[in-house]
Amino acid sequence: MDLSDPSVILTSETRNFIPVEVLDKMQEALTISIAHTFAWAIIPAAIALIMVFAMGKEQFDPASEMETYNHDASH
Repeated sequence: MDLSDPSVILTSETRNFIPVEVLDKMQEALTISIAHTFAWAIIPAAIALIMVFAMGKEQFDPASEMETYNHDASH
């Protein structure tokens, strides 16, 4: 059994050779890993959501920005 390719573990033939205790530990490790990954992904998403609410409702008006820039550049 060549385990150099991790996808081999997913086949039913290979899983039959792995003891149940080892499969359970692997499943538990993968479950915890995936849960931690999603938990850590919530942090930047929450920060982004807070920043969206903190930005306010004022809309960006590029024309007025250009007028201010042109006025400042002419002096």
